[in-house]
Amino acid sequence: MTASTAASPRLIAGMSPLPLAYAADGIVTLASGILITALSGVLDTALGLATELLLGVGAFFILYAAAVLVVATRREIPRRPAAFIAGLNAVWAVDSVIAVEAGWLEPTTLGIAGILFIAAFTAAMAAVQTYTLCASR
Repeated sequence: MTASTAASPRLIAGMSPLPLAYAADGIVTLASGILITALSGVLDTALGLATELLLGVGAFFILYAAAVLVVATRREIPRRPAAFIAGLNAVWAVDSVIAVEAGWLEPTTLGIAGILFIAAFTAAMAAVQTYTLCASR
């Protein structure tokens, strides 16, 4: 069974909350991916992260954002892909904190702040997506 976007009586920016949660995630992730990829040669020193790592993360963000936007633009949001996206966002957030705490990377203070900022945004997206997905039943 899929969640109908028309079932939600409240609109935010002209959209029901469920597709809006995924569209916002897709747009911000796409923009982040493009910026990280384009600026990887400049950000590497400032963040203390390898250029190759930044290029990989940027490319992943771009591909992931495309998939999220495909889900967000469906007339009816498919529940399984939507739940998978919310779950992957939660895993990304937790794994980012673990990577910093475990010392898997050696970022600068700015790099740590950037990683944790993205983790916080991703955790917030996972929470909003999970809430809107559950509320749309």
